[in-house]
Amino acid sequence: AYDEESLVLDLIAYLKGQYAALLNERYKLGLENAEISAMHDDELLEKIARKRGAVMSGGKLNLQKASEIVLTDFRSGTLGRISLETPAEFEGWLAEAAVKEEARAIKKAAWDKRKVRKQASRERRNEPK
Repeated sequence: AYDEESLVLDLIAYLKGQYAALLNERYKLGLENAEISAMHDDELLEKIARKRGAVMSGGKLNLQKASEIVLTDFRSGTLGRISLETPAEFEGWLAEAAVKEEARAIKKAAWDKRKVRKQASRERRNEPK
C-alpha cells in the first residue's frame, strides 16, 4: 500500500525538471517550461486537477483523483517516453556499487584470515607434545 498523492508529487518533482514540455502538452497547462519547472509540486498538481476536471462540489480540488490521473498517464505511456534514470546516473550507481563490493571483499578477506589464524592456533594447542 502507498499514498498515491505522495508518489505523484515525487513524480511531478522529477518530471517538471526533465519533462516539463510533456506535462505542458498533456495537461494543456499553457505555461512556459521554465514556469512549470519553477512551480511548487503541490501547485502543479492543483493546476493539473483543475485542467482535468478533478473538482468536487464547492470548487474543492480532488487531489486524489488528479494523482490517479497523472499516475495512470505515466504508467500507460500517455505522457510520452520518459526515463527515470539517465545513463550517467546508472554509471554512477555502478561505480558506487563497485566501491561497496570492493570494501566487502576486503572485509571478507580479513575475516577469512582471522578464521585461518584461529584454526591454526587450535591445531597447535591440540598437537601432542
